Amino acid sequence: MKTREIALIGLFAALLCVSAWIRVPLGPIVLTFQLAVVALIAMMLPPLPAFLSVAAYLVLGLAGLPVFAAGGGLGYVLHPTFGYLAGFALGAPLGAWYLRKRELRFTTTFLAGSIVIVVSYVCGIGYMWALGQFIAGLSASLATILSMTLGMLYVKDVILVALLASVAPRLRKYVVVSE
Repeated sequence: MKTREIALIGLFAALLCVSAWIRVPLGPIVLTFQLAVVALIAMMLPPLPAFLSVAAYLVLGLAGLPVFAAGGGLGYVLHPTFGYLAGFALGAPLGAWYLRKRELRFTTTFLAGSIVIVVSYVCGIGYMWALGQFIAGLSASLATILSMTLGMLYVKDVILVALLASVAPRLRKYVVVSE
């Protein structure tokens, strides 16, 4: 791995750390920008560096650094939103893989970001439901969890991914690492 790749992995991991702490409170919901940064990682890096960037973020958080939206530490695996974080580690390389050998245009970068969104939401909602059912003993239905998590959050993520997809093709030429 080249020095440039390692630097970009660290840079995007740091950007992901910062994005968790940029918060917009909207009543009981607090918006963060982690998913947008993970989509940007998928748009900018090849699959392996994209995965390593998110993995570095997860390792830092699980090691105890307060880089997640609600803190950090190994106990965070029992936090209801940990599934989204795990989804980032799967979504970033999948989105980056989709972009491999494709012409960088708005549509292709938007689809790569959409892959990140779908994978993150499936992992996050599934984890939240399973945690509630099997660990916490809650009886919330999957429909209840879907209604709580989709709506405004999903719309925000799609809008941010669309904005990123509009600049990513031009920005990527300054970030490109070999695949």
